[in-house]
Amino acid sequence: MNFYWRKKRFSFDPDIRLVSDASKGGFIFWFRYRLIEQKKFSLRVGVHPAFSLVKKTVIENGSDSEITEMLRFAAAEVVPTYQITPHWTIGAVYLHGSGLQKHGPQRTDVFFFNNSISNINIGGNFRLTLVPTAYLFYVDGHKGSYFSGTGILARKGVPFTIQSTINQTIKSNVPGNKGFMWNVMLAYNFSKTFKHLN
Repeated sequence: MNFYWRKKRFSFDPDIRLVSDASKGGFIFWFRYRLIEQKKFSLRVGVHPAFSLVKKTVIENGSDSEITEMLRFAAAEVVPTYQITPHWTIGAVYLHGSGLQKHGPQRTDVFFFNNSISNINIGGNFRLTLVPTAYLFYVDGHKGSYFSGTGILARKGVPFTIQSTINQTIKSNVPGNKGFMWNVMLAYNFSKTFKHLN
């Protein structure tokens, strides 16, 4: 579940992801501020606490059992964007995260380079947004490079959108890395007036 609340330059963006039995997932509570808001260029900064639920095997009285552990993190981001045309935006993201416990990931740095091409007319009242992204991921001395692509399908006057993201590893030595991942998401816009992404 993703929520969004904004007043002037400040926004609060919680992001909650859980499996059905709540044994894995995470909670991210973004606090963001727009330092620069010009017609073409913008610069946003943000901070968040995050809580990640992971499965962990513990040994007690000689027997193994699996528990859910909560890991705590703090992170900050810097996000410059530039609008080339009303429907084409390029941008970058630098994200730094720190683990707040002595085990698990301790330092994470991610650099994103992305494009956003919106309001592509694909017939009728349907519009498509494409977000191709390349990024570099560093965690505790391990690193990886990746390509990600997101497509968002919307119809004018309908509050539902369908979104799908693919993620392909280019090169990585990060433990537990997966070569290819994808998802599909159905979103509902609770605004009184539906607005297209542009």
